[in-house]
Amino acid sequence: MNELTAQKNVVLDGLQQTINAFSQDGPLVQQIMNARLHPTTEAQRQAMRAQILQQLRQAYATEVANPQAEPWYAPQNSTIALVQAAMEQHLGPDIEDSQRRAIVDPSGTPIPERFGDTDPGWIEVVIDMIATGIEG
Repeated sequence: MNELTAQKNVVLDGLQQTINAFSQDGPLVQQIMNARLHPTTEAQRQAMRAQILQQLRQAYATEVANPQAEPWYAPQNSTIALVQAAMEQHLGPDIEDSQRRAIVDPSGTPIPERFGDTDPGWIEVVIDMIATGIEG
């Protein structure tokens, strides 16, 4: 496990960036949603986006309220666990790999833009991880 995804604050910061990206509904989010989820109308895509946002916001609110007792973060919420898994996939197995991917800076701190609406890889990973719940 990448040590960054074992830190609650890093996972919740990444989740907040993701909520912001889907709230803004920029062209990249729209394009990737259309390619991955195949809505037949813009109204259907907006409904899917609203579901994603509701799920992410609810998960964030729930998890912020839960204290972290263990040194390695294990979310209680299934949506947060999916976001954590998506971050793990996006970051790679370790900090060195994350640095090679230019997702973290030289100090190992995540670059906020790499979890926002300008990073197609992140948006794709998030949509793929939570699409099962939407389609399912």
